[in-house]
Amino acid sequence: MVPLELESNPCCDIRRKLAEQFSVHARLYSEAVVTLTRLKSLTQAEYAKLREAAEKAQERAELASVQFEEHVERHRCGLTDDRASSTAQPLDP
Repeated sequence: MVPLELESNPCCDIRRKLAEQFSVHARLYSEAVVTLTRLKSLTQAEYAKLREAAEKAQERAELASVQFEEHVERHRCGLTDDRASSTAQPLDP
């Protein structure tokens, strides 16, 4: 999940968009896992299809998380002064 301090101190539209994408993909992954674990009588084919959907949802959530974290690190978006100075990197042009 997105740390509270980042939610309360947004700095740019890209950061907000990436955080929203991460939130949506994490929720969809969670829902896919719940669906997969709650269904009792599935054929092997149905189980394989649901498992594949859950794995793809997990991959999308992980990618969205990486994209968000990389953006925050690169632009120091939403970081407090202490955190920004410890992770300072030049901004991309």
